[in-house]
Order: sequence, then C-alpha cells, then structure tokens
Amino acid sequence: MKVVVLFLAAVIASTTALSYVQDSDYARFLEFELQHKPTYKSESERAFRLQVFKDNLREIEALNLKYPETEYGVTKFATWTKEEFRSKMLQKKQFNSHSVKPAPELSPEKLAATPSDFDWRQKNVVTSIKDQGYCGACWAFAATASIESAHAIKTTQLLDLSEQELVDCDWISQGCNFGFVNTALEYAVFDGLVPLQQYPFNDEKNACLKNVSAAARVKITGYHKLPLSEDKIAAHVAETGPATIGIICPDKLMHYKGGIFEDHECIKGSEGLHALTIVGYSPDYWIIKNSWGTDWGEKGFARFKRGIDICGMSLDVDQPYID
Repeated sequence: MKVVVLFLAAVIASTTALSYVQDSDYARFLEFELQHKPTYKSESERAFRLQVFKDNLREIEALNLKYPETEYGVTKFATWTKEEFRSKMLQKKQFNSHSVKPAPELSPEKLAATPSDFDWRQKNVVTSIKDQGYCGACWAFAATASIESAHAIKTTQLLDLSEQELVDCDWISQGCNFGFVNTALEYAVFDGLVPLQQYPFNDEKNACLKNVSAAARVKITGYHKLPLSEDKIAAHVAETGPATIGIICPDKLMHYKGGIFEDHECIKGSEGLHALTIVGYSPDYWIIKNSWGTDWGEKGFARFKRGIDICGMSLDVDQPYID
C-alpha cells in the first residue's frame, strides 16, 4: 500500500511539474504575442506557432547551459522553425560575385600601433540599427552600413542611405532573394546611394528609381578585400573604418540576446550565409552591426568571439574607402 501511495504521489508531482512548465511556456507565448503582435490565418496556425515556440524554448535552455558566456532567449524569431529562418533570412550564394582587389599591406609600424580596443560607434560614425524585415537583403544592409560609416568618417556627416536602391537597382544581385556585397559596393562607386528618406525601404524588390535626387548621392572611391588574418582585419578597421563580413550563419544566432557569441560548428548548424558589418573590436570579441532590428541581440548589435575565425568570417571581408 505504501509503495502505491508513493507511486501515485510521484505521478501527481510529475504531472504538476509538467503542467507548470506548460503554463509557464504559454505565459511567455502570450508575452511574445503582446510584444510582436503576430497575425494568424487560423487557430490551427496559432497552435502550430505555440508548439514551435515551446520547442525553441527548450533549445534556448540547452544553449544557455552549453554557452555560459552567451545569452540566448526569446527573440522576434521565436515562433519560426529553423527552415523558415534559413529560407527568409539567409542566402546560399557567396557574397562576392568575383575576386576583389586586396587592401594595401599595412606597415609593421602601423600593425604594431593598432589599438587593443576600438569602437567606431564612439566616434559617431555608425548609423542606427535597421531592420531588413522578411527581405533576404542582408548584403545590401551590410554594404550600406559600411558606406554610411565611410562617408561619416570622411565628412563628419552621419547620413542614413538607401538599401532599397540596392535591392531595386543592383541588377546583378537578386533583391530579397540573394545578393553580392561587392556589386553593391561597386554600385556605390559608379552611381552612389541616395539618402534613406528619399528612397525608403519597403521589404520587397520593386522597379528601380535611379533618377531619385542624383545631386544628393553618396559615392565611395573604391573598396578592398581585407587579409585573412584577424589581427590585420582589426588593424584595417581601426585605420580606415567599418567593413562588411559574410559568415556561415548557424541557426542558434536566431536566439541570440547578448554576451560573446561563440561557435565552432557553424557548418554543421547552418544551411545559409549572412552578411554583417564590423564596427569595432576588443581583444576578446568583434563588435558587429546586424540588420535584424533593435529587438534582436544587444539592441541590434552583437559581440562575436575573436581569434577563432568565427563562422568563417575572415573569408569575405570587404572595406569601402573614400579618398
């Protein structure tokens, strides 16, 4: 009799614990809905999204245990499956459509004089975080961010420029499907970009409006591919300005909330690439500007572990310049 009672007590306790977890998950789902205001076509779709949300919560819990220096949590992608994240936010093609001229070698003296820490945000030459929405145009946002900073460094004028112009008018790239950072930078060499307010982003590819305010266009002189060495990349960033990178993007990045992001298995956990912008560094991490809005990461920024060539970041580093 005593054994039966203990067994029943254990079952009740287990059921109560499970019910608490489920109730807690649902409460967090309601908080998510209140913040992000998703829309559903049916109750069955909402039920599906709730289940995806719960699955992501369990993954987030596991990630926080595995990576104590990184904070993972509920982001705008919390009701997306991995397949949806890959198809909507990542691209399968490389970010350079052809070879890029390498940057000039920095002298040993300049390399030795590279600051141990550097943050272009403190120089007021990094524009605000933007949101690419459901448009797979990270290539345009990364290129534009680096051009904005190059322009601000040269002129002291901090100006938001138009990603939509690149999405619509870079005929080699394919708008919200995929694109090339180097062709976006070449577009800025020959045609320049207009201010954002004159050609705002609308989350899809449209007809090119190349005749918009030609006199107000911001051009760059050119761009270089930076060396594979992380120390040399840091030296060029401190010397010239922010640079774009392309990474093999792991699924776990969709849950990133803060801390130093570290991953040694990007290839195993990804089926796509993502373009971002380096705006600074410390001895331990890179300061990264993303284009997923301010409700992702550290108010739209991230810190990537330095010294491990995280997710192949050194393979595609392009830096614009203005003489």
